Amino acid sequence: MLKRLLVSACMMALAAGISGPKASAQNSPYTCANVSIFSIPQAGKNPPSVAGLNDQDTITGWFVSYKNPQDIGFVRYANGDLHSYSVPNSQNITMFGGINDQDQVVGTYSSNGFLKSGNTLTTIDYPGVPYTSALGINNTGEIVGSYSTGQMAGGFLYANNSYSSLVVSGAISTIPTGVNETGTIVGRFFTSNFDSQGFVYEAGQFTTVNYPGALNTNLGGINNSGLIAGSWSDAAGNGGGFIYANGEFRQVLVQGLQNPSVATINNKGDIAGSFISSSGLPTIFLGTGCN
Repeated sequence: MLKRLLVSACMMALAAGISGPKASAQNSPYTCANVSIFSIPQAGKNPPSVAGLNDQDTITGWFVSYKNPQDIGFVRYANGDLHSYSVPNSQNITMFGGINDQDQVVGTYSSNGFLKSGNTLTTIDYPGVPYTSALGINNTGEIVGSYSTGQMAGGFLYANNSYSSLVVSGAISTIPTGVNETGTIVGRFFTSNFDSQGFVYEAGQFTTVNYPGALNTNLGGINNSGLIAGSWSDAAGNGGGFIYANGEFRQVLVQGLQNPSVATINNKGDIAGSFISSSGLPTIFLGTGCN
């Protein structure tokens, strides 16, 4: 699968260094007053991937159809309407990434990144490589994502019609997933043993962000207030979601949900992610009124 290529491909080094974690303090939990949940019938028991959440509480992501092996993008609106989308001639690969407040969606089809604005689809391809995946977009139209040459892979920022490479020194894979309107970028990178670590890229500097005691840390999104949504897992199979800001972690607790995985956050502080229901069905949640 092309999406797995970005995880296993080797990386070039970047001049910018990477510093250690800011802090590991655990504070009061991050809770939500309201929660709505939904599943995607076409996915069956295949876990969907949540990627984007705008300020209208529109959720984007993708799932693997249980009927045949194809990746399908989805948009779920705040009123409950759910739409799936496949790019024509996409070799059964359409994955939606982030969405901004203009309802512009980025994603991946076949081996190309794209920007979908209304009915217009624009290809987003990092120059000179066979594979590009667009993963996040902010309200100014800046896009982050990943690319692969087949032998190495890296992250990128696309802004003002220009691409900038983003690669953590010493990592085997760098995957930026979110960018806010101040230009702060978050994502994850993989070490040689394929464990994932979170990163924040700001003012030309990478900073690692690892949840205390976790084997894997994934940062999914960042809002304009600097709140970062992420998830963690450890060697024993435990895991959950968190909000990270100013060097401090806050565990996400959503009433009625056990250890939800948090994928993204909007400027209101609303969050979206996934969990396994009591019946074993992968389920998506939207949490609002959170603090």
